[in-house]
Amino acid sequence: GDNSLPFLSIGGQQIKGYADSEWIQFLDAAGYPKTSQLPASYRNPAPAVGCIIMLEGRLLLVKRKYQPYRGDWCLPAGFMEYGESPKHCAQREIFEETGMRIKVGKLIGVYSGADDPRTHAILIVFLGLPLNDKYRAGDDASSIKPFSLNELPKKLAFRAHARAIKDFCKY
Repeated sequence: GDNSLPFLSIGGQQIKGYADSEWIQFLDAAGYPKTSQLPASYRNPAPAVGCIIMLEGRLLLVKRKYQPYRGDWCLPAGFMEYGESPKHCAQREIFEETGMRIKVGKLIGVYSGADDPRTHAILIVFLGLPLNDKYRAGDDASSIKPFSLNELPKKLAFRAHARAIKDFCKY
């Protein structure tokens, strides 16, 4: 048969051309939905971004100001805003929580965070290269402190943060 493009095969029928009415007719007959809508009960994970920031060989962590896990230490991180790139989110979140400006470095990893009671998070962690060495606790952080990698807090707020730190230490 004729295999010229473009064509669409539905069952034994082969449809050619670009006429919307023809495509719609056959797609309707094949049972395809008219719109691509997910059920109202469908839940997507929420993308979040954090950074590993090293200052003079020490890892910068923030203490959470709010629930969940208020008072626990974690990487400076937060949820992406609609339309925001992961790198821009990293720069924004780091500035909001630490007052630091950073250059976004290499990707450390992407982690599934199922231990946040608010949502299932997908955490993207970059190396954050500080453009200044002054920091202060801000936004969601009640405190900020650089830790030696050998003396990290025993309990971190999120397991995904602990996995990212572990992965970073492998480099």
